[in-house]
Amino acid sequence: YAIYGQDVEIKETKIRISKPIMGQAERKRYKIGFIVSLSFVTIFSLLLTIYNFTTGLGTNFSPVLIYNQNQFYKAISGGGNYVLKSNITIDSVLENINFKGNLNGNGFTVFVKDNSLNYLILNNYTPT
Repeated sequence: YAIYGQDVEIKETKIRISKPIMGQAERKRYKIGFIVSLSFVTIFSLLLTIYNFTTGLGTNFSPVLIYNQNQFYKAISGGGNYVLKSNITIDSVLENINFKGNLNGNGFTVFVKDNSLNYLILNNYTPT
């Protein structure tokens, strides 16, 4: 008997099903498919790791990292978890901000430069 390329042997009350023998071409296709799949997963994981370390995902375990004014403006306009990675000077006072998230000052300072005066708005804040 043969079922999908397998040999089936029936002796008394026992049934033995053998594995089909993989040919050279099938083995080669299997190896290539495995290598391609593994390569894709590795590259995807690497890109995700690089993205995570350079920008963050906004979660508790992977906060968005803020290095400059533009990133700061984007952070306060949304929600999520953020960490300052450098001192920042922003150009103007921001009003009516509805920030819903966590901002870890991480020992850095945020200044507002407005009309040639510097106003300190966040200094050395780390959440407890």
